[in-house]
Amino acid sequence: MAWFGDALQRHGGTLSALVPALAEWFGSDAYRGCAFIKSVMEVGDTLPQAVEISRRHKRDMTMAIRALMPASRTSKADAQALAVNGAIVAAQLAHTPADALKALARVVRVVRNGASTK
Repeated sequence: MAWFGDALQRHGGTLSALVPALAEWFGSDAYRGCAFIKSVMEVGDTLPQAVEISRRHKRDMTMAIRALMPASRTSKADAQALAVNGAIVAAQLAHTPADALKALARVVRVVRNGASTK
């Protein structure tokens, strides 16, 4: 979370910072997807404490995203957090994260502007 918060600030500290912050992570040699998402999928049924730790992390991530949004639009932060999680998984599965980042950029524009994705 410290890295995520720092990356958001490095890229402007607004909702638009999500895409370049994740692009930075996805482009790093250390990128292997999200350990929290993986742990729930792999051991969630047998280690409920892993699920709770992962939930706390995802709540923290959602709060970091909410901090980027005007107060009147915080109800959309949950959808934005889901889009980030989807981008993380899509980038891990693809040969390149470009398509995941493009899709996330469209979601950011919709949330920020209330515009259509067309």
